Formats: sequence, C-alpha cells, structure tokens
Amino acid sequence: MLPPPLPRQIEVLQYVLDRVAVESADGGRPPVVAFGLDGTLLDTRTRTLHLLREFAEEVRSEGADVAEALESLVPAQAHSLLGETLRGVGIVQAPLVRRITQFWRSRFYEEAYLPLDVACPGGVDYVRRLHTAGALVVYVSGRDVPGMLAGTVESLRDHGFPIV
Repeated sequence: MLPPPLPRQIEVLQYVLDRVAVESADGGRPPVVAFGLDGTLLDTRTRTLHLLREFAEEVRSEGADVAEALESLVPAQAHSLLGETLRGVGIVQAPLVRRITQFWRSRFYEEAYLPLDVACPGGVDYVRRLHTAGALVVYVSGRDVPGMLAGTVESLRDHGFPIV
C-alpha cells in the first residue's frame, strides 16, 4: 500500500489544475501537461510478478525453493530493478538471476502482458480533471513503439485515461 500524498504534493497538483483552468479560459493554445507512464500513471509491478510466477512454474521441478520464493512476492516487494526484487527473496546467484532476467525481459515488453498493469491510485481521476479543464494531455514513455504502442493506448483507454 502506498502512503498518502504529502500536503505539498496536493498543493502542487491543485496548482497545476488551477493553471490549466486559467490558461484554457484565455482561448489560446491549450496548455500541455505531460505524464510518464510506468510508475507514474501505470503500475507495472503486477506484470513483473505475473512473469516471475510464470518462471516459477517452468522451474518448479528443478527448484521448488526458487519457485516458492518467486510466488511469495507481493507488489510492495517489487522494485524498479528486477535484481533488487530478486535479492529481496534471497535469489542472488548470478546464473539464476541472469536466467530469470532473460525470461522476464523476453516477455515484459510484449503487448499481451500490458493488461496486467494497473492504474496508480488517483491517476485516472487527476488526468481526466486536467483534460476536462482544457489541458492537452501528453503521455511520455520509453515503451517500444512497434511492439507496445497499440497495447499501451488500449490499456490507457481501458483504465479510463483520456485518449484524443
């Protein structure tokens, strides 16, 4: 579970919303507000955990302890760096970490797994409020365009983010 936002964060978010409303009322170009996707609007930890569980199923017969460690993970234990996540459950052997990382990397960037991402709390509501106030919302990502663009747009739409 994430901690509640700090008071200053709430003030900044409200300030941006107010600025958009004022700028939009002037009738000029719409103000642009840009958001990163992963870790800002979309939480990819569930996608990572799903893939680690798939790996666990593949190696269960050769390493029940590894499978159990991976299956024990919960979203709060998943970090941006996969190696840190693995280290948290005692998986530190370099060959095994490389094998898991290769498995994860070969699937993490596939569109088929994008529906596993969840919207970060409050993100959809805030972005919709900005859009309604007149902002041109821009989504910024390092996701692969040929392999992930259509799925990313579909995911944003399905979560309720404005797509224009």
